[in-house]
Amino acid sequence: MSNLPDGDYTITVKLQYQTMAYGFAQDLYKDINLNEVALMKAFDSNTDNHFETISTDTESITLD
Repeated sequence: MSNLPDGDYTITVKLQYQTMAYGFAQDLYKDINLNEVALMKAFDSNTDNHFETISTDTESITLD
């Protein structure tokens, strides 16, 4: 950590769960002509909940 100046630092880590990977969704949506895919894309487009935070942890440190 020699590249960091002395001072107080706070590190926050979040573990997030996502049911469908972004790359998988993009590949799936190529078949938009299928009714099931069109419906899934519509559901996905109408929600803000694309992932869920499972856990959050914060640690504060002082470098001097």
